[in-house]
This record gives sequence, C-alpha cells and structure tokens, in this order.
Amino acid sequence: MANDKKELFKFVNNPKYRDKVIARIHKEADSAYSKKIRVIEGEKDKLSRSRTSEISRIASARWEKLSGGKVMVNRTEGKVKINNVENLFSSIQGAEINMISGARVVTTENTKTKSKKHASLGGAVVGGVIAGPIGAVAGGVGLGKTKGKTTGTTVSKQIPTCTHLGVMVNIDGFVTEVVLISSQVDQSSQSFSKAQSEAQTLVSTLGVLAKTPVPKSFLKPEEEDSVKNIDDQIEKKQQELQEAIADHPTYALPNVYRTEEQKDMTDAEYLQYLQDTDAERISQRELNKAAFKMEQAEMKAAAKAKREEDRIARKHQKEQDKANGVYTGNKVLNAIYSVVFWALSIAMLLFALVGFTSAGGVVSGMVFLITAVVINPLIENLVREYLFELPKWVAIIVFVIGFIVAIILFPSSDNAENSKAAEIGVEYNDVVQG
Repeated sequence: MANDKKELFKFVNNPKYRDKVIARIHKEADSAYSKKIRVIEGEKDKLSRSRTSEISRIASARWEKLSGGKVMVNRTEGKVKINNVENLFSSIQGAEINMISGARVVTTENTKTKSKKHASLGGAVVGGVIAGPIGAVAGGVGLGKTKGKTTGTTVSKQIPTCTHLGVMVNIDGFVTEVVLISSQVDQSSQSFSKAQSEAQTLVSTLGVLAKTPVPKSFLKPEEEDSVKNIDDQIEKKQQELQEAIADHPTYALPNVYRTEEQKDMTDAEYLQYLQDTDAERISQRELNKAAFKMEQAEMKAAAKAKREEDRIARKHQKEQDKANGVYTGNKVLNAIYSVVFWALSIAMLLFALVGFTSAGGVVSGMVFLITAVVINPLIENLVREYLFELPKWVAIIVFVIGFIVAIILFPSSDNAENSKAAEIGVEYNDVVQG
C-alpha cells in the first residue's frame, strides 16, 4: 500500500515520471496491437501460399504424362507439351516413327573330343591287393591312361539391333522429335519392345489429339471451387485485418495512478487536469521565485540605504564635532592611532616574511600576514565605509591575539638548527651518492 501511495504521489507531482509511466503504458498497448496485426497477417499469408499451392496442384493434375514425361497432354485446355514446348491440339499436323536399325555379329565355336582309356600294371596290382582277381581287373581299367582327339567348327550370326528410335511430330510445319532410344539395343530385347510400343501408342495418340477440337472455354485453375474456397477465407481474413487495424489501442491508466477525487474523470480529462495542475504549480513557483528575488533586492537596497545613512550620519557627526571643537582632539588621536597601527601592520608583514623564509615557519608567517592585513588602518576605513562600524579596540585585540599565536607557532632555534642539519645531511648524501 505504501508503494501505491508513493507511485501515485510521483505520478501526480512529477511530470517526467508521469511521461515515463504513460510511455510504458503506450508501449505495452502498442505491442499487443502490433502483435495482433502480425498474427492476422501471418494467417493471411499462409492462406495465400495455400492458394498458390492449390493452383499449382490443379494445373499440374491437368497434364497427363506420355513416354515418360517427354510428351504431356492437357485435355482440359486442349494443349500438348512436347520437349517442354507447349502447343494447341490444332497445331499437330502429323506424327510418324523414326527408326534406325543395325546389327551386331556374334561368333560361337562348336568343339567335339573323343577319348580312350588303357589299363595299367600299377592299377591292376593295387586292385588285386584290395579285392583279389576281380579287383585287379577293375583296378587296371580305372587306373589306366586316357588318350583323346578334339575337333570343332566356328559359326557367326548377325543379331538385329536398333540404334535410334523416335517419333517425328509436325507442329505447324516445324518438325520436332521425341527420342525414345538413342543407343544400340537388340530388337529382341524387352526395352526395344517397350519403346516400340510407346512409339506406336504416341503416334496414335497424337493422331487422335490432332483431330480433337480445342475447348473454347474451360475453368482456369484459380476458378476451381477449392481455390474459390481459399479466396473466401482470404477475403474474410482481410476484413479481419482491416477491423484489427481500425481497432486502435486504448491506453487505460491503472487505478494506482488515479486519485479518489478524480475517479469519475476519463483518462483524457484526468491527464489534462494533471497538466493544468503542473502549469499552475510552475506558474506559482515562478511567482514565488520572482517575489523572493524582489525581496532580496529590497533587502539589499535597504541595507545599502542604511549604510549610506550611517555614513551620512558619521559625516554630520564629524562636522558637528569639528564645529564644537571636539574634532581636533579626535583628529590627533586618529592620526596617532593610524601611525601606530600602520607601523604595527608593517612590522607584522616583516615578521611574516621572516616566517616564510624560516624552516617550519610558514604557519606562523600566515598568522603574521593575516594580522597585518586586519589591523591595517586602510582596511579598517574601508570596512567602516562600506560594511559596518568597526570599533578601534577590535584592531587592538586582533593584534594582541595574532602576535601571541604567531610567536607560539614560530619555530624555535633548536628546531631550526635541526632542520638546517637535516638539510645539510641530505645535501651531503646527495653529493656522496652522486
């Protein structure tokens, strides 16, 4: 609660702090306002990207791929795209297969070998040992040497191949080719059969397309229902954005900054009231400052007038004393006083000079100097002339006290000798070290 009162006091009485609070409130409200607009703009941009993607999808779906995508057919719009060049169906003048045949030679060799086995003695012996007479016969046959004779013939044959296969398409008198085979393949291979079938299909398809009338009207991709649905969403989002932009932020003051007396005011009225109060406060401060300056000036003028009156009164008193015969005695006394204190002032100055030139006598010299200035008759007359009436006994007291203090502070002869010896020792050390 104490902090709330402190905040309220600063808000009401300190315009700079109030501006900071209002700026912070504005910043928070503006930030929320900008964030809301950015969110809506982001949603709108997302819908726009969805619309672009949907149009692209619809446009791509209308194209039918033929021959692995080398030929594209758009039956909705009556267009054909050959080797990435787009034309109307009516531009097709004809199509025919373009094939370049070839052959490759394959050579094979046919060989025939005749062989005869002979029994061996070693084999018979081994067989007899193992299985007796029957084993000896078997061993002689199985373990004998073999003699053979080889004969053969070489046969070469040609295999039909295809080195190039394509479909030549006449587009308004200009021929372009859809290439299906560009390297040598056997005509008996599956890849050739597939390419040949594609070529025949492509020729027949192009023939049909050449006779197919081009549609005079068709829905553009952006006119499809799916795209229109997105357009409706974009339009609604645009309206929402306009409403959000028009809904300017409100800068509501928290209750902690509002006094009880002005609780029924609107924020604008309350702030204007505070501004008017600031203006009145500043105006009153300026008036008080001007009044203070005027009062100071009046006091200075009165003091100056009082000094002038005192000076005139002293002058009149001197004239009256002179007329009554008293002035002559006073004049003699004043002359004696001036001579004596001029002499004392000069003596004090000499003592001050001695103090300044003595080791450790600076403080004493300062006291002598101040005493000499204060008791000087010229300074006394200036004080009496422009400041206030100074009794003569004050100068006597200042002289006595200043002289005693200066003498006490003046260094003794032992201290001076010690200081002199110390200086000589320092100089001797400097010479030795040098």
